[in-house]
Amino acid sequence: MQVMPTYIDFYGICEIKTPKCVAMTGGHVTAVWITQDCVLVNVCKPCLDENIHQEGWRLEHEKVKQGFADIAVYSEDDDAPQIIVKIRNTEDASPEWVKKIYSEAVKDSVISKVPYFLLATPDIFYLWRQENTHRDQNFPEAFPIKTKQFLEPYLKAHSINRENTGISENSESQDPDSVIENFKNIVRKWLTDIATRQSVQKDLPEFLNKFYKTIADGFVRTDVFMHLEPYAVVEGEDASNKGMPLSANPYNPETEWNLYQSWMEGWETKNWILESLLAQKKQKMEAEYPQWNKKRDEWIGRVNNLFTLIYSWLKPLEDNDYLKISYKDISISEQSLGRYSVREMIITFFNNDKIELGPVGLNIIGARGRVDMKMGMRTIGIIGTDDDSGWMFSERESRLGKPKTWSFDEYNFKAILAEFAEEL
Repeated sequence: MQVMPTYIDFYGICEIKTPKCVAMTGGHVTAVWITQDCVLVNVCKPCLDENIHQEGWRLEHEKVKQGFADIAVYSEDDDAPQIIVKIRNTEDASPEWVKKIYSEAVKDSVISKVPYFLLATPDIFYLWRQENTHRDQNFPEAFPIKTKQFLEPYLKAHSINRENTGISENSESQDPDSVIENFKNIVRKWLTDIATRQSVQKDLPEFLNKFYKTIADGFVRTDVFMHLEPYAVVEGEDASNKGMPLSANPYNPETEWNLYQSWMEGWETKNWILESLLAQKKQKMEAEYPQWNKKRDEWIGRVNNLFTLIYSWLKPLEDNDYLKISYKDISISEQSLGRYSVREMIITFFNNDKIELGPVGLNIIGARGRVDMKMGMRTIGIIGTDDDSGWMFSERESRLGKPKTWSFDEYNFKAILAEFAEEL
């Protein structure tokens, strides 16, 4: 199935939802055209990678080669791979099937120039030494190797002790994706040991001796996209043989591929991670707005009722000019309520000494909100409770000590004011 990326990424829900999906309920996705159905589909990066890697999806334009390898081994100090590996979960493969997989792979101008190509199946390894003789469909013969010949120690290490690797599409004991991933990891380990000269076998055929020497002292990568060569591709043929630089052809596969690759790599940068995270948080916040508004309004109402109650206790004193009650608006920001405005109550005595009752917030550990009663250097908390009274006093006598609590009522409130008045 051919797809065409739009190169537009945004916050949304992935419509593909593979087991590796990271945007099932929302996340960073892109839109791709499924060209045969003329349908636009939103997909996250892991799902897009999965579909491309498994060859379910192919990029639009046959001239743009994907250059993908399940495993690639690079020689020391060289950016070009010496062997690329395709992993297939097929046992007892027919010669026709093997030839088809290879012929499709080497249509890729990158893959066709790698010295070795390995098709790894659960029972047979098919290894090709590429001499660039396949351009006219004269494909070299594969060198078949029984998988157990090289992988038996690694299979035992993974507790796979069967006649063959036991990795097949009919396996009922494990998830197919995890089974094939395990097989890929085993092959990767084997190649790594060869490259680091930890896997040594004697009496190898000359063909395999050359293969071992080619990748010695190299390094192994998995799930590799390789760069296209800087030459135009015309009808599947590398134009570099004719000495045609890119400028000689209006179609530039390298530019188009690099655009796709840079876009894919951009998904892995801190910028999109931050953007995706912020978008997710914003969407969650907007979804919870109605609930936030309700909680916030209830909290503001409780604070206003508290101040109304205190005012009723102090009104006789205000009428006799012993003190004056005033209010001012303050702004509070809380994670689950957002930023909101609430009143602060100020009690000003005849000598201009003040007691300020300022709301701290609703989301207080162990309380249903808190209002601080500030009297010079002393602060007493009025904390919300779940009982009928609704509030209680709380004061910490030492920085690390457990706070003392007592009932919030008119008598105790005026007793605190009396202690404050003694210092006037």
